[in-house]
Amino acid sequence: MTVWGRFGKIAIGMIAVGIVVIFVEMRVDPSNSVVEIDTSRILKDSEIMVSLGDVHTKFVSKMASDAMCTDSCKEKRDRFESAIFQERYVTHVSTDKQTFRPGDTVYVRGVIVDTKGDRPISSKVYLSSKLEIKGPSGSSVHESWLENQQDSVVAGWWKIPSDIVGGEYRVEVSPNRDGCPKGWRTFNIRTYRQPKLSITIDFEADKDNLAGGYGFGDVVRGRVKALRSDGAKCASAQLFWNAAVDGVAMAPLSKPPRLNADGEAAFEFRLPADTGGDGQGSVGVTVSDGGDVEGQAKTVPMVLRSIDLRLYPEGGDLVAGLQGRVYFEARTRGDEPIALDAVLWELPARAADAADGNAMERPLCAVVAAHEGRGRFEFTPSPGAAYEIRPTKPAGLAPVPLPSPSFGPGVTLHTGPGYFGPGEPIRATVTALGAGRRLRVAVYRRESELSSSAVSPAHGEPTAVVLSAPRDAAGVLRVTVYEATADGGEAPLAERLIFRAPPRAIAVAVRPSASTLQPGGPAVLHLAVTDAATGQPVAGAVLGVAVTDARNHLLTEARRRRPLLPAMALLEGDVLALDDAGAYLPDPAEVDVGAGGPDGPGGA
Repeated sequence: MTVWGRFGKIAIGMIAVGIVVIFVEMRVDPSNSVVEIDTSRILKDSEIMVSLGDVHTKFVSKMASDAMCTDSCKEKRDRFESAIFQERYVTHVSTDKQTFRPGDTVYVRGVIVDTKGDRPISSKVYLSSKLEIKGPSGSSVHESWLENQQDSVVAGWWKIPSDIVGGEYRVEVSPNRDGCPKGWRTFNIRTYRQPKLSITIDFEADKDNLAGGYGFGDVVRGRVKALRSDGAKCASAQLFWNAAVDGVAMAPLSKPPRLNADGEAAFEFRLPADTGGDGQGSVGVTVSDGGDVEGQAKTVPMVLRSIDLRLYPEGGDLVAGLQGRVYFEARTRGDEPIALDAVLWELPARAADAADGNAMERPLCAVVAAHEGRGRFEFTPSPGAAYEIRPTKPAGLAPVPLPSPSFGPGVTLHTGPGYFGPGEPIRATVTALGAGRRLRVAVYRRESELSSSAVSPAHGEPTAVVLSAPRDAAGVLRVTVYEATADGGEAPLAERLIFRAPPRAIAVAVRPSASTLQPGGPAVLHLAVTDAATGQPVAGAVLGVAVTDARNHLLTEARRRRPLLPAMALLEGDVLALDDAGAYLPDPAEVDVGAGGPDGPGGA
């Protein structure tokens, strides 16, 4: 019997032969998309011969039961499956904007690259994808299929019904291939009007994009900035503002009646000693400029009596007697990052020691958040001692204990700053307690091991390790320390994420045809792609362009805006959260094509 099928560039077939079900994946020559599968030519060990014109390729079948497959067949099948799953892809999803209104059209783009080096898919690979939109409840509201990828890109759209419920929606793009996880992105649907004035409110504690934290009795200082929709500054515009905590109005310490020549003004007020409430504070601002009136409000980031301080010792554990680094993340109970200033204290091993004067608690080092509530500190734990972090700002917070240092044959792993340049070898330092230990240090990108090195460090002595990695292995890498076990296996002891810069960067320049464009008139954009290092033009680059109203961009807080493609590829899939992505990988190619210039509403 012969089964004929017309497929694209890749096909998956299922054939029933007696009680054996055979799943076959066939790569098809684009010049000959008709595939003949001759089931009369089932070979020994249930291999299949697939005829592609005069080209014959063997594929190992996947049996319904291993009992029906010889050892030779199993070995061949395992090699086949291994080869299939080595070709894995990830999908980076984006929408043309982040906030939509009922009746709008959502344009979706998925960029599909391989997992090893973020390389585009070969044009010979056929890969269709499923587009699905999920509503606020998680139920599906739309499904469709996207055509085969072209230049590693799939694209689709969804017309939002006019009577749809507002809220946060999620778009998912799922490639129709095993081993390829779906990509997704959230967006918002709500009724809004495009504001004529853009108003931003920044608190003093928001320096470097930190979400600050104020306690009762603190002075809140902030600034208001207003721009017109064309990017012009609202110089000397009237300003009205008020602040309240738990419904109680706060008396201003300064209250300028107008914005200055730069369209800015400062304000400040003192928080009450206590309100007995939940500490819900907000600032409301209204700006009036030439007959246009717009308002804006922002929540005051207040922290009451406790925070969620998440501690991550480098490598996994604190080891008594070995210097260790601790990474931390400070967040409110509402899971928002806060600016934290604190001190690490060492406590006596026993309360009796402190009472007898044999041991005293002592401060060790500062603990300061650097960005998004995250930071790090270093110290050497003493055997038997306890440690806690005592916040000084925001005030009035309870101390947070550190995990107890481990005793016995511990291992620490240090990777310096954790950042490595393009093509640079990975340098790490391993320190172990106990002599004669057989360790192996390996570096990974996602699930693929790139290289490893065996080490036998002396007791308590730092041992340098240098690991090589392919030049195109960039983004988040993982370094793991293993120890050989008695049964011939390995046990992981310490692990650390690092970042390696990509070996090549391209620059995208966007230039409008005119400095000022007229509503309803044509607009021509000139795009130039060059090598960032040499300035030479880059031929064959695939560009994704989204043109949206710059005012829509301002509907989302800066740190909440979606990441651009470089941050998606190099960071997003390997971190828990990627707020304020522009602080890690800023993209200068986003420009304003109106009259506002790069500092206007549409600027980067």
